[in-house]
Amino acid sequence: MQVDGITDGVLICEKLAKHFETVCSPLNAQRNKLIKDNYNYLRSQYYGTPITDDQWFDDKLISKLVSGMANGKAARVDQLSSEHLKYSHSMVVCILTKLFNLFLCYSHSPSSFGCSYTVPVPKCDSAYEWMTLGEYR
Repeated sequence: MQVDGITDGVLICEKLAKHFETVCSPLNAQRNKLIKDNYNYLRSQYYGTPITDDQWFDDKLISKLVSGMANGKAARVDQLSSEHLKYSHSMVVCILTKLFNLFLCYSHSPSSFGCSYTVPVPKCDSAYEWMTLGEYR
């Protein structure tokens, strides 16, 4: 590789570092502070791009997702199982739809919304394995 007639890698790196140091330095400290302050203000006011009509949740989607949930699974932290939602009044789907759209509207979801826990369940033959190893008493 050759840069400006230089083939030594170390000298090329030093030349590039000096170039980018010069290019990225502010020409005026006062102007640099003004631009930085303006950026910080604009960033504090930024909430992302507006949500379009096709990005909102609708009853049809939520209903499809709820009906597709597997039966027979353990209840979650809130003590609700899939069956609670699947066999509840159809108004629950409307309420969930409005709730999820509020999450989008306010760019916020409760921290507890993602909470879960795992309960290990030993397999039926695990006691047999312990007995054969002499560890089960």
